[in-house]
Amino acid sequence: QLQHIIAQAGMSRLINLRIDNDKQPKSVFIREVQRDVLSNQLLHVDFYQVIKGEKIAVDVPIVLVGEAPAMKEKGRMLTHGITSLSIECLPGSVPPQIEIDLSPLEEVEQAIYVRDIVLSPDITVHADPDQLLVKISEAIIKEEEVVVAAEVEEEVEAEAEAEAEAPAEGEAKKPPADS
Repeated sequence: QLQHIIAQAGMSRLINLRIDNDKQPKSVFIREVQRDVLSNQLLHVDFYQVIKGEKIAVDVPIVLVGEAPAMKEKGRMLTHGITSLSIECLPGSVPPQIEIDLSPLEEVEQAIYVRDIVLSPDITVHADPDQLLVKISEAIIKEEEVVVAAEVEEEVEAEAEAEAEAPAEGEAKKPPADS
């Protein structure tokens, strides 16, 4: 049952935890989960008890939703800046995740930054407003290097041919032998 609760709640949802002899459940967040490497069985769960009415700082995962129209063109790349956002709010106001809608990204070089996120007024974001969340850019293709290498190879061959045809220093050019 605990594994199911952990899977549902993640690290950013408030859980009511009832301990055997307590009459009232405790409001907690899951801070850390330790599992056996081979069997994936739970070994230890660390909870963080919160006091209702007191703000807490927590990292909330960023989830990309929707499809960016700019990605329909070949050779485009979606760069994902950060994967979680540090916020401060009352325990009951912590969102399970922050969803970033990609549908406004219609052109190359368009981006979404922390300053573009719209959250509830009771949530304070602890991140640089200019921090990149996602950006559409052109994929870099390295065709130029191949062309340059081919040109250099042709130049080397041409120089080698010219040296082979030219007389060595100090030697006079010999007339062709008569047959």
